[in-house]
Amino acid sequence: MEEGSSISDHIKRMKELTDKLAALQAPVAPQDQVVTMLGSLPPSYDNVVTALEVRVDDLTLDFVHQSLLNAEQKRLEPTQHVKADDALLAENSQMLHMRC
Repeated sequence: MEEGSSISDHIKRMKELTDKLAALQAPVAPQDQVVTMLGSLPPSYDNVVTALEVRVDDLTLDFVHQSLLNAEQKRLEPTQHVKADDALLAENSQMLHMRC
């Protein structure tokens, strides 16, 4: 996965590949999918990967997917707040100019 790419797109791509392998009678075990998924992430996800690897005993593929999607959402939230703040500032600025 390249830096800045979507986690959901990456999960879909990995699912497509594992489905194709299963169709060729070469299924990939869920634990191998977990290892592959975590190993394919860019360096910016190193902290998330480390936190997940601590949970060795109960690390399921679904849990990894959900954790990665949550981590991506947290990364996007500051950007969304900044955009909302910028829009609010622009709106307030326009209202001030209308009053003058």
